[in-house]
Amino acid sequence: ESPQAFLLHYRMARAAQMLKETTLPIGTISTMVSYANQLHFSRAFKNVHGVSPREYRQTHFIQGK
Repeated sequence: ESPQAFLLHYRMARAAQMLKETTLPIGTISTMVSYANQLHFSRAFKNVHGVSPREYRQTHFIQGK
């Protein structure tokens, strides 16, 4: 795995974790994983996880965390 691919997957794993465990806005999460542009973040997330960040949160959110 290239360093660029590793970084992408690391960022998307962190984003997925935050989507599951927090109620932070998606725009805030995108900034926290080093995406200044929320649209670029959403596209990258969908390429890795197969669904948009919003859809991911709707199906994976853990209540009470």
